[in-house]
Amino acid sequence: MQTFTYKRINKSKPLKVYATLPVLNESENIAALLLDLEAQNFADWMLVVCVNQPDEWWQIPDKQHICEDNARTIAFLEAKADSRIKVIDRSSIGLGWKGKHHGVGWARKTAMDFAANLADADDVIVSMDADTRYPENYFSAVVDQIHRSPEATGLSVPYYHKLTGDETADRCILRYEIYMRNYALHMLQLRNPYCFSAIGSGMACKAGVYKRVGGLTPKLSGEDFYFIQKLRKAGNIIVHCDAVIHPEARFSDRFISEPALP
Repeated sequence: MQTFTYKRINKSKPLKVYATLPVLNESENIAALLLDLEAQNFADWMLVVCVNQPDEWWQIPDKQHICEDNARTIAFLEAKADSRIKVIDRSSIGLGWKGKHHGVGWARKTAMDFAANLADADDVIVSMDADTRYPENYFSAVVDQIHRSPEATGLSVPYYHKLTGDETADRCILRYEIYMRNYALHMLQLRNPYCFSAIGSGMACKAGVYKRVGGLTPKLSGEDFYFIQKLRKAGNIIVHCDAVIHPEARFSDRFISEPALP
């Protein structure tokens, strides 16, 4: 398999991709995600994983299985002994979230902030999810698209949820996909500058841009949508790419409200 590298302008050091990943109760998906990363045809990448849950869950009987699942994920990642993988432990006893600062928004922000502090300005930060499958050209396609559009501030990657064969689940995910695309099309028809949909498993921007806009704002849900909005206020958003991702169609107990207009 051919491996791609991208040189910085006037520099010999190749560009690097920082993949960022919030994880909660994902031990059954993390191995597949790592296989996707190891298959990438992009040479230089690092994975920053924030394994997280509220610390008090260790004391709640019906939440302990999630804490134990997170512990399995941490053990699995550490056993890899791969210098390209950085684990941020916000899950072990005494290290979990405390107070009102918790949830996927804080986990995604923690991982992306960590990556931004390591990266050079023109390196690319990619937001991912463990339950999403990525093609082997994903990193190279994202980097190529971003650096072919230097005026853009971010990228919202095309996505399709694959059907499961379960009629109830498939009807739900099709309704969700239709809603998201209908929303974006109506915004386009209104000539609204925020005419895009966004999911946390398919966002990317340069590290310098991430810092310039003040990073991701943590929210219990919808943090991805609001982050893309923030990037849009600073410039244009790319909504096409030579790679398509496939989030898993599964039920969630998180309440997600309808996106708010800017």
